[in-house]
Amino acid sequence: MAREELIKVIEHLTVEHRLEVEKFVMQLAEQEQSEHIVNKALQKMSEQSFQEWDNEEDSVYDSM
Repeated sequence: MAREELIKVIEHLTVEHRLEVEKFVMQLAEQEQSEHIVNKALQKMSEQSFQEWDNEEDSVYDSM
């Protein structure tokens, strides 16, 4: 569904349903932000482990 089409559909909703859509979109945005924060933290935590990975014995796993 194109953006303009979605906006038209939302505009035709009742006020109550528009508020539900707004709440849902805000929940999705918060979830996405939380996932981003968690992913960044996990990435930071794993940096040291991946530095130790850099050896000849484990190089076969680099292509996986």
